[in-house]
Amino acid sequence: MGEPVSIMALARKMILFVGRLPDKDIKIQITGLRPGEKLSEELFDKLEEKITTDDENLFEAVCRTIDYNEFMKGVESLEKIVTSNDEQQSIIKLLELVPGYQPATH
Repeated sequence: MGEPVSIMALARKMILFVGRLPDKDIKIQITGLRPGEKLSEELFDKLEEKITTDDENLFEAVCRTIDYNEFMKGVESLEKIVTSNDEQQSIIKLLELVPGYQPATH
């Protein structure tokens, strides 16, 4: 687990699951990605720890934790930066507060 999952493969499995044949009984049509859509989905974040469970096919994710007071200081700092309309510093602060955050490209 942890590897990207193909949405196309998932669609084919779902069609087979209901007793139909992909591309014969049900045509799969890719219409293109809309903003925010992707063709695969990661099951775990790179920063999450994976723990095995009693079932070898299931894993549990341990999320990163942060001290509440430390986080709130960061949010207050971000609020001041945003109020000053400094986009670059806002992005830098968000990168500090939100691991894995990737700003949109213009």
